[in-house]
Amino acid sequence: MADPPHITIDGVPQNCNGCHQIFHSNSPAGATLNYHQEIRLQHGLNNRCVNCHDSQNRERLTLRDGATVSFAETPQLCAQCHGTVFRDWERGTHGKTLGSWITNSDAQRRLSCTECHNPHAPRYEPYKLLSGPNTLRMGEQVASPTGGVRDEQSPLQRWLRGIDPKQRDHPITNGARP
Repeated sequence: MADPPHITIDGVPQNCNGCHQIFHSNSPAGATLNYHQEIRLQHGLNNRCVNCHDSQNRERLTLRDGATVSFAETPQLCAQCHGTVFRDWERGTHGKTLGSWITNSDAQRRLSCTECHNPHAPRYEPYKLLSGPNTLRMGEQVASPTGGVRDEQSPLQRWLRGIDPKQRDHPITNGARP
């Protein structure tokens, strides 16, 4: 997201204050939106624009203490409510790092919160799980009467026990490899 953010209207780039300094919101705390109809605010208890956006300067974000930060400093805003996730992000265990794994390297670039999450509805849709692997090397898995895979049918178990793969009906006399 650009700082300050902008959109293109009729081929002309516009920033937030281009409209918000002309058209003042009568109730920025919870008015029905006439514009920005595409925004669906689904961010927990943050059900008002001014929970994050500055009511006087829409090109700034407002922290809890009233201080404002630029859109480039979005993680500072997000950290106020998402402290443990922010800590993980700072440590590199949440989010995405590009360029280099060397901390503080000029080549390293960490994506900020809004580069991965929609700030108005940050939750990802649940992933649809894919089926487990089924490769030719695994062979056909035949269940034993006890519920597990029969060792003599498992290609891996046959190899571990030294059973010749050509002798499929070879009795297993001991568990040691030859």
